[in-house]
Amino acid sequence: MLKSKSMNIYGYLVISAVLLLPTIAFPISSDMSVFMHGGSVIADGGILFKDFFDIKPPLIYYIFALIDLLFGNNVIAFRLFDFVYQLTFLAVCISLFQKLKIKDSIIKAYLLLFPIAYTVLNYRDTFQTETLAFIPLVLYFYYLLNNDKNKNNRYLPLYLGLALGVLISLKYTMGIVFLVCIYNELRNGFNLKSIQRLAYQLFVAIFILFLSLAPTIFGEGLDGFIATNSYLSEYAKYPPWGAGLLKSILKKLASFTGEIISISIVFFAVLGLVKSKIDRNIIKYATLFIAVLFLSVLIEKKVNMYHLTRFYPLLFLLVSYGIFYFASNFKFKKNLVSLFFIVFFIFFSPFLRLVNTYKVAYNRVANFDSYVEYYTRPGGFNLLGHHLELADYINNTGSEKFLFLNTGGNQTIHYLDSDYKYKFPHSAFHLSPIATQYFTDSFEQDLNSASTLAIDSKDSIYMIFLREGSSYDIMNEKYSNYLRDNFELDTVILDRYHIYRRK
Repeated sequence: MLKSKSMNIYGYLVISAVLLLPTIAFPISSDMSVFMHGGSVIADGGILFKDFFDIKPPLIYYIFALIDLLFGNNVIAFRLFDFVYQLTFLAVCISLFQKLKIKDSIIKAYLLLFPIAYTVLNYRDTFQTETLAFIPLVLYFYYLLNNDKNKNNRYLPLYLGLALGVLISLKYTMGIVFLVCIYNELRNGFNLKSIQRLAYQLFVAIFILFLSLAPTIFGEGLDGFIATNSYLSEYAKYPPWGAGLLKSILKKLASFTGEIISISIVFFAVLGLVKSKIDRNIIKYATLFIAVLFLSVLIEKKVNMYHLTRFYPLLFLLVSYGIFYFASNFKFKKNLVSLFFIVFFIFFSPFLRLVNTYKVAYNRVANFDSYVEYYTRPGGFNLLGHHLELADYINNTGSEKFLFLNTGGNQTIHYLDSDYKYKFPHSAFHLSPIATQYFTDSFEQDLNSASTLAIDSKDSIYMIFLREGSSYDIMNEKYSNYLRDNFELDTVILDRYHIYRRK
């Protein structure tokens, strides 16, 4: 009987896979293009923070380097990896949730809801550092609850430390979940053994982070790592706390709850938190995890949709409890009340977004022009058509020493026929007023070796540059003499990308 139930639950993974299918057809996002760039440099023998620069922790780039080594710089391969990873995450959840004795009906709800919510995030907010943190996060959650029951298990602090170390190596601020572990020890009577368990866990986590940094530290990348963190410390100060930031946060949260996960999902999450009478300890700790992870978003002060996905695994656990409670206490009948709930849950749920996402994914194969048009909408970062057109121009002119000066997304370089070896995915790193001399010197090495430049004149993003102006504006301000003496304007593509050829 137990085997039959288990097989039934794992059979839901097939439905999860179908719900996740559109993610394979997503194009390269701006952040994903950066990860692919860094991964390809490392896969070709380059050193992080010497041959490639970004402000994120190192582990994400080694994951992308491994994918690059196995499958090459292929967007479908990367999206397929994410598809498999999310299915693996759900399989891990089945195993862990069953060990926590969560009801099968709640797990099944999770296996339906989570992939829907993940897929409707669309291309920009999937396959991020936060979404790769799902497995270590749910493992940390499980081992913390297990630690509460089995304090004499000497291996639990090790498992917690390993999971925490991976989380920190993917996103520094996600180490904040350690606070929940401290709370757990305090709640159960703080003593010398508590301190030893916490210290051991923290030591293991720091050791994992050190291992992820070792190739940089011992590979001539230490100076670049210091320069990158110097830039990061200044970048992290923006935007300052105040009414403007608060307004921005509230706007993002409204969009997240109203458009992405929807009102009905919020309703079920609150229902699970407030009304569900079963597994109250699990619900309590899931809520604590959500709270501290949301705090980590506020600490960063950069509230994008993908930042909020860091608490997805625990949020949808609450939602699943809420749906189970609702299904157990509300009996649908052929009346207006039942009709109202059905209409409400359909129209104020991610379902309609999922249908549209399937349609766009289908066009990836059936109507590529429509697919490109959808991802080339005015405003924001939906510039797939731009990147394809720019890459076609560079490929047709045979420019192998091509340097792209852009901030906000360097997807173009992944559609080139030749390898792209230059160091910076964002021109803001070396054009910003907070750029270190190390960044400036590294960029000028790239500039001196390039034979073709494409400079974006509409990528002004104050939050990244920390000043007004586009890459084109700042380049002509800082390097006007160099450009005049060494390059000549070839053409302007899409009234945006200025192409220069070396004289």
